[in-house]
Amino acid sequence: MEFIRNEAKIPQPQLFEPAASGYIHQSAFCPTAPRSGLSLTGRNPVWSLTGLVQLSGQAPLDPSQWTEMVSPTGETGWLRLSSLPAGRAEWVVFLVAGPLAQVLAIAAGLAVAMRSPGPVRRTFGLMVALINAFGHFFYQLVSSLQGGGGDETLLGYYLGIPWPMIAALFGAAAGIGLVVSFYLLPSAKIRLKWGAALFLGTLPIGPLLMYANRQVIVNVDANNPWFRPLLGFSLPVLILGALSLLVIYLVVRKWEPAEAEAEHLTAY
Repeated sequence: MEFIRNEAKIPQPQLFEPAASGYIHQSAFCPTAPRSGLSLTGRNPVWSLTGLVQLSGQAPLDPSQWTEMVSPTGETGWLRLSSLPAGRAEWVVFLVAGPLAQVLAIAAGLAVAMRSPGPVRRTFGLMVALINAFGHFFYQLVSSLQGGGGDETLLGYYLGIPWPMIAALFGAAAGIGLVVSFYLLPSAKIRLKWGAALFLGTLPIGPLLMYANRQVIVNVDANNPWFRPLLGFSLPVLILGALSLLVIYLVVRKWEPAEAEAEHLTAY
């Protein structure tokens, strides 16, 4: 575990840009797993920035492209699907895929951080773990404090178990990932720097994403050609995801000189 004790081998980049871009990318593409499942079963979903395009409290302008759904609590909404999942098993797979994908992303990031040979790859893996753990932990916390109502509530209904147990399970997994990620950093100074970058790079993005998400839904409902579906995503979502990946790639490329310098220092 040389990584967690050798501060010289950890690049010290500007962390705000990859933290913010990583959070945007994680928010926009965490539904990739359930999207794939719905696409394979011919449901033709359209995804916005934070999930499946859906309307509640109002009917869509063109109902022929939407599917009406009545929740277990009796609430009526509209989903941008050609048809609803068929049966309990398909609902469970659809609902569990998103949070499970984030937990797997945390585990994969930690694996890269602990086992990859180069400090840049380790740093990148640790950032992947931190962004997913931070975002998912606070999502579960806020959702629970607000009384549920998200995918966990529906998942609990179809599994026949209380939704707080599901939220606690995924929240605990994300919390453990967060603790382990910070433990892997070798000093309190670096933990403080990474924590500040994570806080400043993600929390302000949340309200902006929610506003942008609402605009995506409104324009998808209005059949705006600039928001047409492409590869299962509304077009701006796909573009934003690609741009966030580009920012992360360019920042990581800037870390390469730091990696070379670190390897030079540790050679003596």
